[in-house]
Parts: sequence; C-alpha cells; structure tokens
Amino acid sequence: MEDLKLQLWLAKDGMFTEVCKHDDHTKWDVSFLRSVRHQLDMKGNLSEKQWTMVAKIRDKVLAPPKPKETIQVNEISKVLEFLNRVPNFSSIRVAMSVPIAGGSSGNADWFLKMYVATDKSKFEGQLQLLVSCDPDFQYGKEYLGRVDLNGLFFPHFRYSNVQLDFEKQAIKDEAVNTLNAIALDPEKVVREFGQLTGQCSFCKRRLSDDISKAYGYGKHCAKKYQLTYPTKKQFEMQGGVA
Repeated sequence: MEDLKLQLWLAKDGMFTEVCKHDDHTKWDVSFLRSVRHQLDMKGNLSEKQWTMVAKIRDKVLAPPKPKETIQVNEISKVLEFLNRVPNFSSIRVAMSVPIAGGSSGNADWFLKMYVATDKSKFEGQLQLLVSCDPDFQYGKEYLGRVDLNGLFFPHFRYSNVQLDFEKQAIKDEAVNTLNAIALDPEKVVREFGQLTGQCSFCKRRLSDDISKAYGYGKHCAKKYQLTYPTKKQFEMQGGVA
C-alpha cells in the first residue's frame, strides 16, 4: 500500500516542482528521483532500498517547513555601499577569530567572504556570505547565509567541514560579531584582514611593500574602492604607520 502511494507521488506531474521549492532539497535528490522514475517507467518496479529513499525525500518535502532562524545584526547599508563602489560581483574577505574547541586556549582563524546578490538571485541586493578556514577560499568553503537590507541574518550553515557542536556555534557567533563590526566600519575590518594575512581582501594579491602592509590593501584596490592610500612621502611623514 505504501509503495503504491509512493508510486503515485513519484509519477505525478508536479513532483519535481514540489521538490525544488523545498529549501532543503539537494541536486542529488532531484537526480535520484529522475533516475528512479525512469527506472519505474521502464521496468515497473524499484528495489526496497530505492523505495526507502523515495519515501525519505517525499517525507522531507511534504513536512511542514521549519521556522527559519534569524539573528538581528547591525544595518548593512555601509557594507553594501562599499561593495557597490565596484560593480560586477565585487567581494571582500574578512577574518574571524573562533575559540578552539575542547577547552584549549587560543583561537582558530576562519574567514568570511561577502558579496552582493545579483539580479539573477531571488535575494537580489542582499549580502551573501561564505565561510572557510582558507583565506583564499580555494577549499573547505561553505555557504553561511545571507543578510537582508534590514540587517536580518539568515544562517544556513550545513557545517559539513566542522564536526564539533562547540565549533559550529562558535563560528556562527563570531560571524555575527564580524557582521556587526563591518557594518559600522567596513574599511577598518578590511584593513585588519590584510594586516593579518598579508593579502589584499579584495584581489587576494600579496601585499609587498611597507605601505600596503600597513594599510592592508594595495594602491590599485584603494583607488577602486575609494580608500585612503598615502604617497611614499606622506607615509614617511606619518612615521611609517597607517
């Protein structure tokens, strides 16, 4: 009887639309359902394991949506204005210091990357967030969530690269702290990233001279983002500090 119900659900016209509308659906869910529906059309039946998986996906899709977690952070208009100084998908990376799990002293470096959603996204104009333990965001990166125009943070961190609950919560808490800080003074937080990593927050290039190391970004990006960047003589008059 249950297999018949599953078969009717699998065969109905709007099934894929129903699955794709669900926030927690994955590409694998859709690919699997396409495959088993084709098998059902061709052979007339599925294995017990396949029916079990179909039931699991159906139950997930048909379950009442879970209330979304939201966290109020500082209003982000300064960050959006900052990023929009350079059109066409500009992004910035900032550093987070996350307490180490297990009672160890010290912190682990994690990094937050943010960009503005384009007109192709249903969240156009909102701040999109990625997190990684790699400042280059070449490996271990995950989607962290988004911040809407009112400063409402919607965490969506699956934590596939983090095993301990303590560290999961610590990453989210520090992300909130970082969002609050950059909302108040984007230039200061961007500068701190460059000073910590020796890389420009915008273009990822190594900071190679004394001025760029002190300011946390290079001359080219300073011009693009309308940031303070002194001449060599001005820098010397400042005593070699930003």
